[in-house]
Amino acid sequence: AISSAAVLLLAVAAANTTRRIGTTAEESSAIALLQQAENFLKQLNLSQARENDLLLEKNQTAGFNIAAYIAQVYANPQAFNGDFWLVDEHMQSGADGQYANLPEDTTSVFVPNFVAINADIQKEIEQGAYLDFVFASTMDSAPNIEAVYFSTPNNVLRYYPNINLGEVLPPDFASTGRPWYTG
Repeated sequence: AISSAAVLLLAVAAANTTRRIGTTAEESSAIALLQQAENFLKQLNLSQARENDLLLEKNQTAGFNIAAYIAQVYANPQAFNGDFWLVDEHMQSGADGQYANLPEDTTSVFVPNFVAINADIQKEIEQGAYLDFVFASTMDSAPNIEAVYFSTPNNVLRYYPNINLGEVLPPDFASTGRPWYTG
């Protein structure tokens, strides 16, 4: 009986010790798994942040390149002059007096109804056609860019891709009042 009691006590003690060891191992495993998950999420977050930084840097470079090209086009009108894109062939007045181009053109061109269409405005529009090349190639090289657009101080707006701005915008839309312009 004494031997049986001793064996029973040893069995209970062994079972209790085994249970405590199992609980401790389970807690240690849970902590280790949580730490691994936390480290993985941190690394994933850092990787995504680096990738987004590279995309934004690429977009910024594209923006600077477009700005430099636009400056060249408008600073050198004699170099960007000719019969490349004529206002008379591409532009028309809308129902509410806005001035817009045809939907089949590469870019959308829009002039609000409060701007008088004269020779200077027509020249701005025609010079802006030279932006079609750089707008299209920029979007081809950076597929995360959704649109490229530019406005002159006279509210001549050019937008790529062509979304038929004459139909989309209010006839008195002033691009020079937009935050992207005033900024």
